[in-house]
Amino acid sequence: MSEDLATGTDYDVLARLVQDKWRVFEFGSFMGGSALAMLRTMPKDSRLYCIDHFLGNRDDPCTAVPRREMLDNFLRRTEPYWSMLTIIVGGTEEAIMFPRHCADMCFIDASHDYEAVAHDIACAKHLVRIGGIICGHDYIKHYEDCDPELIKKYSESPDGGFEGVSYGVIRAVHEAFGKPEHEGAVWWVKV
Repeated sequence: MSEDLATGTDYDVLARLVQDKWRVFEFGSFMGGSALAMLRTMPKDSRLYCIDHFLGNRDDPCTAVPRREMLDNFLRRTEPYWSMLTIIVGGTEEAIMFPRHCADMCFIDASHDYEAVAHDIACAKHLVRIGGIICGHDYIKHYEDCDPELIKKYSESPDGGFEGVSYGVIRAVHEAFGKPEHEGAVWWVKV
């Protein structure tokens, strides 16, 4: 099992987006690859809040890793940055406990079915201040470049995708923001 489900390009994009952000949230941390990419370029006195239940995603063999192994990998990889890190074990609804518009950025990479991503976007909108960034992973093409029948058929499936395309992510992002910026598999909007 690889520790990372993203590419170097994806991590480079995240590192650029987060450079001047002081309070950042991540929904879905898995084994720490994206957290590490962000922590490396965040200002030294900033804070990254990682929210994950560390159980993997339903019906997704790529994230079928024992919880202990997932957490151990996450903690091992992020150890040099623990002073900048807060780990919240739970679902993304934990974000609602934070004050409205308290964050500079939120990175969404938890579940990939439409309903879950739409929920995560709503939580991110609660958190991110005007002028901040909401972004996420698993967006490899724009909504208008997808077959509408495939979006309809797969966006609400348990993993939200088919043949490497996360239709749940694409549909939820399109409905919330229209056409976002994207590079690699990372999408983003300034709110």
